[in-house]
Amino acid sequence: PAGATLRRLGGDEFAVVLAAPDQAAARAVAEHLCDSVNGAPMMTGDGALRLTVSIGVAATSAPADTETVLANADLAMYEAKNAGRNCSRGFMPDQHVRARRRLSVQQRLAEALDNDDLTLLAQPIVDLATDEISAWELLLRLQDGQLPELPPSEFLPTAERSSLATRVDRWVVAQAVAALSTPAARRRGLCLQVNVTSRSLEDPTFGDTVLDALRDGGVSPHRLG
Repeated sequence: PAGATLRRLGGDEFAVVLAAPDQAAARAVAEHLCDSVNGAPMMTGDGALRLTVSIGVAATSAPADTETVLANADLAMYEAKNAGRNCSRGFMPDQHVRARRRLSVQQRLAEALDNDDLTLLAQPIVDLATDEISAWELLLRLQDGQLPELPPSEFLPTAERSSLATRVDRWVVAQAVAALSTPAARRRGLCLQVNVTSRSLEDPTFGDTVLDALRDGGVSPHRLG
């Protein structure tokens, strides 16, 4: 709208400052921005690249506390990302509670990595044509003895928002390769499947980390999925 200010904060983060009568009106502008960006594909050498944005909306009043407003908008933006991206969400006070819980979960996960309080459970993958086990999928669990217990559905999404995700993935790969390198696993031709986060898939060094682990353990790459 006329009079609005658009600025880049850094990286892929931008801020819009505008006058609006209420949060609903500001959300309407945010949704228009989402539609506009998504509706204007960027042409590249390989074709068209369609972009999306996630927007958090927060209100302010004079005198404005800029840091607080930006922090509130940031919390709302994460709500938009959790809702599937390419949308907007308004700030609500209970988001502070969830943010504090995320920090607590991150701390517990970091301590679990340091104290070896993570474990992997093996789930069989069965070939339905032959009814035989073709491989085993490794499932990550946090067992730090603290209550409440944290299921993967809670600590893994939290990890993906931080550098902990790549630490966890490297730990999982190291554990899997160690298991595959044992004499018993070699005799059986054991194959393991692991899950990794999108952060590791986007990390240009992750592939070399996996290959180095396989090479050091003397494990054939086809045994690790």
